[in-house]
Amino acid sequence: MCEPAPGPSCPACGRRSGRSWAELWPAPGRRPRLRLLRPPHLLRNLTSPLRRLPDFVVIGARKSGTTTLHDRLCRHPRVVPALRKEIFFFVERNYAADRLWYRRNFPTVFEARGKVAGDATPAYMFHPSAPARARAVVPRARIIAVLRNPVDRAYSEYNMRLAGHREGMTFEDALDCEARRVGGHLDMEARDPGHVPYGALWHSYAGGGLYADALARWRGAFDPGRVLAVSAEDLRADGRGTMDSIFEFLGLEPRDVGGGDSNVRRYPPMKPATRRRLVEFYRPHNARLYRMLGREFDWDR
Repeated sequence: MCEPAPGPSCPACGRRSGRSWAELWPAPGRRPRLRLLRPPHLLRNLTSPLRRLPDFVVIGARKSGTTTLHDRLCRHPRVVPALRKEIFFFVERNYAADRLWYRRNFPTVFEARGKVAGDATPAYMFHPSAPARARAVVPRARIIAVLRNPVDRAYSEYNMRLAGHREGMTFEDALDCEARRVGGHLDMEARDPGHVPYGALWHSYAGGGLYADALARWRGAFDPGRVLAVSAEDLRADGRGTMDSIFEFLGLEPRDVGGGDSNVRRYPPMKPATRRRLVEFYRPHNARLYRMLGREFDWDR
C-alpha cells in the first residue's frame, strides 16, 4: 500500500503528519453537541423525573481497565446498569442540558429499589471542571478511580488513537509535542466554558498519567473518604479481592462476579529508551500519589 502524502505541519511544532491536522487536532471553536435520545428510548424522556441520579461514578483513568471494572460491577445483582457506559455529562458534551437529561440514562426509582446505579466515564478524571460539576449534581456519590502503570497507560492510549485514525505521529514525537498540542485547548476551555477540549482529552498521553493532580481535585470536591483508588494491576492479579473491596466501598455484599479483561488491544512493544524516559518522568509524580494514598504501586521500573 502506498504511504499517504505528507499532511500539513503540526500547529504546535511544525512537524508533518500523514493525515490532515483538521482531523488530528480538532478545531478550537467546536461547540458541544447534545446526544439526543431517540426511539426506542423516548420513554426515558417521559419518565426522567422518576429516574435516580447515580450512586457512584467511575472517573477513569482512560485505558486503565474501566471497561473491565464496569462489566464486573454490572454482574453484581444489586447493580443496575446505566443506558450506556460512557455518558460524558460532566465534560461538556451534554452539560449544556439539564439534570433531567442526565437522569434519562439511569433506572427508575422502582427498578433500582435496594440497588445502586453508576456512571462510568473515563474522561471525567482529568477534565478540570468535572469534579465541581459532579459535586453540584451528585454530592453523595462515591467516586472510583482505576489507576494503571502510567507508562503502560500512555502507550495504550497512543495506540488506541493511532488505530482510530486520530494520531499521525510516532509515540516519541507525540510526547515531544504534547504540551503544545494540549495546552492551547485547556487555555481555551478556561476562557470559554462552552469549549470542549477534545485535543487535550485525545492527546494527553503523558499527562493522562499524572494521577496525583487529578485525584487532588476530586478529593477537594468530595470528602476523601468518598474517593477510592484501585490499581489495574490489582484488578488483574487479585480480581476477587479487589472487587470485594469495591463492593464494600459501595455498601454491597461481596460477590464472585468472575474475571476476564474487556477491551484488550494488541500492539508492538514500546521502545526501551522511551520506557526509561517515561519511568523517570513519572517517578516524582508517582511518589506524590503514593503519599496521598498511603500505599505504593510497583510502577517505578
